[in-house]
Amino acid sequence: MKKLGMLSLLGLFALATGCSGNNIKTSNMSGEVYGNNYEVQIIQDAETRESYLDAVTGWMDQNGYKYEVDAEGTKHDNEKVTVEYIGRWHWDLATYMSYSQMTGFNDGGSIGTVSFSAGNLPSKFGSAEKRIQLMLDVLFGRKTVAEAEAEL
Repeated sequence: MKKLGMLSLLGLFALATGCSGNNIKTSNMSGEVYGNNYEVQIIQDAETRESYLDAVTGWMDQNGYKYEVDAEGTKHDNEKVTVEYIGRWHWDLATYMSYSQMTGFNDGGSIGTVSFSAGNLPSKFGSAEKRIQLMLDVLFGRKTVAEAEAEL
């Protein structure tokens, strides 16, 4: 009987604290697929860890994109797909990427925004590199949000 009471108490605690899993969200997505025939301009965020940029450029290399990395504040090149990003890490027994957002631009307009939020479950400690790559897959139209979330 004590075990049942303890399990009930833990269940109520989980509901009260809003335990949630990781998720990827999009807004204003163009729905277009941007293949590796597009050149890419990556605008580096000075406040985000260098490993984030390494994950972005690694994805570009792996998928055959030609790209250049420009400093924060650089004007967008309308001849290329431009990617801006931010990434935030937090500490909870270990460091993990808690939030990330990427916005893509092409021909002077937005192609969409993809964001990642780590939940409160232990799965929040997953690979930041993998999550960044999944966000790029969604931003460039290679995967749907559902396909990307299935790999989180």
